[in-house]
Amino acid sequence: MVVAFLSVLLSVHMLFAVPRMELALTVPVETDLGVAGIRDSQEVWLEMLKGAKTSIAIEQFYITDQSGEPLRSVLDAIRERAEDGVAVRLIADSKFFKTYPQWVTEVGQYANAEAKIIDFSPGIQHAKFFVVDHNDAFIGSQNFDWRALKHIHELGIRTEDAGIAAKLEKIFELDWKKAKSLKKTGNHEFKAPKDVATDPALAFVASPAKANPKGITSTIDALSQIFKAAQSSIVIQVMDYSVQNGSEKSTWNVLDQAIRTSAGRGVKVQLLVDDKTRKNVTALAGMKNVTVRTAKIPECSCGHIDYARLIHSKYLIADGKTAWIGTENWSRGYFFESRNVGVIVTDTTVVSQVSQIFEKIWRSPYVNPVSSSG
Repeated sequence: MVVAFLSVLLSVHMLFAVPRMELALTVPVETDLGVAGIRDSQEVWLEMLKGAKTSIAIEQFYITDQSGEPLRSVLDAIRERAEDGVAVRLIADSKFFKTYPQWVTEVGQYANAEAKIIDFSPGIQHAKFFVVDHNDAFIGSQNFDWRALKHIHELGIRTEDAGIAAKLEKIFELDWKKAKSLKKTGNHEFKAPKDVATDPALAFVASPAKANPKGITSTIDALSQIFKAAQSSIVIQVMDYSVQNGSEKSTWNVLDQAIRTSAGRGVKVQLLVDDKTRKNVTALAGMKNVTVRTAKIPECSCGHIDYARLIHSKYLIADGKTAWIGTENWSRGYFFESRNVGVIVTDTTVVSQVSQIFEKIWRSPYVNPVSSSG
C-alpha cells in the first residue's frame, strides 16, 4: 500500500494543479542559514492565523512565551481572531503542561476558545500542527516556543490542501475526545471531517500507528518504503538519533538498518544531527557510502539560552525527488508511543528548496565531520 502511494506521487503529480505549498524556516539569529525565497516561520504563521474566518485547531507539544519575543505576536493573533468569533481549540501535552501551564491556560481563556491537555503515556503528544478554516494547514518541527521562532533551526510546511487538512483534523478530533478540558464544561465539539482527495504531490503520515484513524499511513512504514525505493541518494537532518529502545536495554534499529542497507547497495547517505547527538552516530560514520556530520550553533551574543541554539528540523530527501517533513526525532518512542505527524512531498519546487536548506547548513561553518572513532 505504501509503495503504491509513493509510486503514484512520483508518476502523476505533474498532471494536476498543485494547491499552494510553502516551506517556512526559522534561522537562528546571528547565523547565515537562510535560503532565498523561503519565508520566516513567524511571518507564515501570522499570515495564516490572521486570515482565519471560522476555525483554528492547534495541536502542540507545549507553549512558552517570553516578553518581547516573537511568539507574543502569534498568541495575540490567535486571541484577536477568537475575539472576532473564530472558534479556537488547542491540545497540548499533559506532562509538559506541568512545566509550562501559563500559556496553554491563557489561550483557553480567550473568548470562543478552549484548551485541553492529553496524556499520551507512555509517550507524549509531540505533534506540532494547526489547521485554519479546514483548509490551510501547517506541519513542522516548530513548537509554540519563542525560541523556535528565533534561536533554533526549524523547518515546516504550509499547504492549502483540503485533503491534508481533513486528515490532520481527523487526528485532532480523535485526540480532542481523549483530552481533558481545562474548563469545567467544553463547548467546542465538532464532527470529524470526511475524507477529501489530497493532491497527488502530497501524502499524509502520522505516528503511532495504533493511535491513527483508519486509512492513515504510519510514518515508520512510509520512511521504510522511501529507503527501499531510493536509488542514488538520501539526505537526513534530525535533531536526535538513537537506536536505544526507550528505557529498555535492547536496541531498536529499523531506521539504522535502513541506512546501512541503503548504503550497502550503493546509495549515498548524508546524515546531519545536532552536536549533542554525536555519540549516537559514530558507528554509522565508519560505513562506506555514509557521511555523518554534526551541527553546533554558536551562542547568541545576548548570552546563553537554555534549550536553544540547536538544529531541530526533521526531514529527509531521497534521490532529490521525494521529501519527508515531520515532527519525529529519530528514536523508537517517537514512532511507536508518541503522537507525531508529517507529509511526504514530491512537488519538484518544494523538494528542491528542502535540498537547498540542507546544503546551506551541511556546508556551513557550524558543521563538523564525525569519524568512526567519535
